[in-house]
Amino acid sequence: MIYALLFPTRRVHLRAICVVVSVALTLFLISSGAQAYIGPGPGIALLGPVFTAVLVTLVSAFALLIFPFRRAYQWWKARRQRARENPRCENS
Repeated sequence: MIYALLFPTRRVHLRAICVVVSVALTLFLISSGAQAYIGPGPGIALLGPVFTAVLVTLVSAFALLIFPFRRAYQWWKARRQRARENPRCENS
């Protein structure tokens, strides 16, 4: 095995990789789940970013939806202002 790590040929290198992968899979498959109490910390820590992401999404969607109406209102207001300043026909 040490020889394979020091002087890797293609065949020996492949064998070393197979051994490492099989040992890792064996250890992974025979291990049991950890029974530990994590507590409320991770959930509370995750609430802030999730709330922020939802809030940013809602505010940006609202801004995109309201933009055309704001522009139309500004155009209408400016048109009314121009009509007051420059009447087309004056009654003299």
